[in-house]
Amino acid sequence: MILCNIDVDNLPLIAGGDDYKIWDLDTKGVFSVKSAKAAIKAPAEVLPTATLFTRKVVHPTLSVQYWKIWAKQCCATEDNIIKKTGRSMPTICRLCRKNDETMSHITWHCKVAKRIWAWAVTIFKLQPSEDLVASYKAAKGQSRMIKDVWLVANLAIVTELWKMRNKVYFEDFKMHWLGFKGRVYQVIRDNSIRMKGHMYNTQEDLRILNYFRVQHRSSKFSTPKEVSWFPPNPDEIMICCDGASRGNPGQAGAGVTFRDANVVVLGVLSVGLGCQTNYFAEVSAVIYGAMLAKREVNFSADALAKQACLLAEDIFEFYEGRPGFLLSVEWPGEWKYREDKEAEESFY
Repeated sequence: MILCNIDVDNLPLIAGGDDYKIWDLDTKGVFSVKSAKAAIKAPAEVLPTATLFTRKVVHPTLSVQYWKIWAKQCCATEDNIIKKTGRSMPTICRLCRKNDETMSHITWHCKVAKRIWAWAVTIFKLQPSEDLVASYKAAKGQSRMIKDVWLVANLAIVTELWKMRNKVYFEDFKMHWLGFKGRVYQVIRDNSIRMKGHMYNTQEDLRILNYFRVQHRSSKFSTPKEVSWFPPNPDEIMICCDGASRGNPGQAGAGVTFRDANVVVLGVLSVGLGCQTNYFAEVSAVIYGAMLAKREVNFSADALAKQACLLAEDIFEFYEGRPGFLLSVEWPGEWKYREDKEAEESFY
């Protein structure tokens, strides 16, 4: 400091007051600049569409190609020209030569686009949508493997339509339906190598996966198990506790429920823990609950823990009796069922 001509006694006070710790160790116990940057960095807005085409099941090349189309930065269609220059210029679709050329028309409303989407509907028995998020939600209730294949199919069809338009425009390429459908099929099959999800052991799943010749297919079987509990003795109080975090690490909280022998809710406690790991939240719930009473029917404490994630760090909220927001609690003698999922690998 002296060699740098810095007077330690005259250093400016940036915030004033006593010194305090700005950031803590990361999840691996390392005190690094990266962890400090993550602590002060404002979370960026993440659009739902972007979270879909950037998943690991999608090859980076396909992801980047779809991003160019989604951001409308890929070709000189009418909507893109207006966006960049503010002027409207006459255009014509190079595929059908009947309508104005916009990105929406090329990928959805052109007769070529309608034909390839109709082909996808016959394979998946799902209804696609121009909005990728809505189209992905059409696969709700399907197995993870089918959802991933359906997502890749949506991306592959859109990008291949864009490539076909460019070939016709710049190379005077003559479109052949079987060749175009074969390229879409090959993109879906190539990306299926990255899919490691489970399938349902149904003929419908087998039909779709066999069509695209997907090699890795595993089935997940669920075995329901009965879970119940009994109230404590008359001279005892049952303490149910649970912890939760919105991310790992993330904003964490702990919840505790106190009940007597008549299963009456004597009180509940919610504690904000700040940015912590899920393990830390679970341990803190035990500490604040004074004893471990964790059960599989511990739904009310779980609800309190999730609500505590919204509290600031070291903020306690205690309610005497059952609060109004605790809409449902468990009762003894009620049989609850949870799924004990076991994955059995099977290859066809």
